Amino acid sequence: MAPSATDALRARARPLAALRHRTLARHRGVRDTAEARAWTLDAVAAALALPHVRLRVLGTATAPRAFALQGLVREGWHGRSYVSALGDADPDDAEAVAWLGRALAELALHRSGEYLLDLDVAYRAALPALASVGVGVDSVVLVGEPREALERLVAHRDPPPDLRHLGLQLGRLRRPHLGAAVALRRRVFAAEPQWAWFGAWPEHLARIEAAWAEACEDRASLLYAIHAGDQLVGVCHASIQEDTPWWGRKAGMDLVFDPSIQGRGVIWTVYRVLLERLTRRGVAAFVGGTAQPAVMRLAALMGRWPRSLNLRSQPSLPLAHFQSHLPGILAG
Repeated sequence: MAPSATDALRARARPLAALRHRTLARHRGVRDTAEARAWTLDAVAAALALPHVRLRVLGTATAPRAFALQGLVREGWHGRSYVSALGDADPDDAEAVAWLGRALAELALHRSGEYLLDLDVAYRAALPALASVGVGVDSVVLVGEPREALERLVAHRDPPPDLRHLGLQLGRLRRPHLGAAVALRRRVFAAEPQWAWFGAWPEHLARIEAAWAEACEDRASLLYAIHAGDQLVGVCHASIQEDTPWWGRKAGMDLVFDPSIQGRGVIWTVYRVLLERLTRRGVAAFVGGTAQPAVMRLAALMGRWPRSLNLRSQPSLPLAHFQSHLPGILAG
C-alpha cells in the first residue's frame, strides 16, 4: 500500500518535532514522555499542513540544526484568522539560534494581518532580528507549581483568605450574573487592550461566555465573582486540564478586575484562594501568558519561571516593560 499524504507529512515533521521536543524537554517540570513526543509531532505536522505554509531549514531535512515555518490559521483560539509562526534550534548552537532569528524575520515579511509567534525563552537572541521587521514581545508565558507558589505567597505576604476586610464578597459566579461578568471583561479590555488585545473582540467574548456558562453549571469549577454590594467588580477563573502531555494536570488562570478594586491587594487573596484549591486537586503546574505588572511581580515572588515569549506584530508595550518587572528575562 502506498503511503498516505498524512504519513508523508508526519515523516517530514518528525525530525523537526525531535528538535522542538529537545528544547521543550529542557524546561523545569515538564514530562519527557512518549506521549509528549507524540503530541509535539502532531503539533508540527499540523503546522506544516496549514494553508500558505512556508518552511525554512538549516541543515538537512533529516538532520536539521534549526527550522522556521509559518502558515495561516483560519479560525484561531481568539475567534479570528491569523498568521502563525514557530521555530526551533539547538539552544546551545549560537549560530543556529542566530539563523533562526533571521529566518523567522524573513518569513514575517510575508505576513498579512495578525501575526503570532510563541518563541521559547532559549531563543532570546532572535529578538533583535524580529524587532527589525516590527515583531516584538506581547506577553511572557510563565509556569509555576501551585504548592510552591502558595507556600511562598503565604510566607512573604500571608494574604487574608477572603476579601471581607476590603468590603468585598468573593463567591462562585452564578448564572444570573454571567451577563455582568462578560460585560466587565469587555469593558476592562476595551479600555486597556495592551493587556489582552483580543479581550474585547465579540468572537472571543462569545467563547468566554460559553465557557463560563458551562462552568456556572459545574459545582467543581473554580469560577468566582467579586461583588461590592450588588455590583460585580471582578471575575476569577482557574480552569484545569487533565493529563496534558507536557505537564500532567495543568491549570490556567483568568483574572479580570474593575479599576475600582485594582491596586487594593485583591490579587493577593485571589491567588491564595485559587492556589489552595489547585494544590488540593493535585495540579502540577499553572501556566499562562501575561503582560500585567502585578502578575509579573507576583510571579517572581511565587517562584514562577518563564517558558516562552508571545510575539506579535507591532506590540503595544516596549521590551523595557518586561525587563523592568522580570529582570533578566531577556538577558543571555
